[in-house]
Amino acid sequence: MKDLVAILNKEFKDQGIQIPDKEVTGEEIAQSDNAQAKMLKYVFESGIRFSNKRSVELLGMKYRSTEQTIIDTG
Repeated sequence: MKDLVAILNKEFKDQGIQIPDKEVTGEEIAQSDNAQAKMLKYVFESGIRFSNKRSVELLGMKYRSTEQTIIDTG
């Protein structure tokens, strides 16, 4: 998440946009009502891993880089 914030801040600082970069503890997330944050905490702590290997091999898909995807989403 720190990398994501750093990419967004670098890309959009010239537009006057600043993404907060405060570090949040797992305890703070657990006590919050933010469902998306709780899901991210679960994914990171559970060891779940995702792979696009089969879509690349079987379908020949080509993906944007992580950095470009974050910028496009931002």
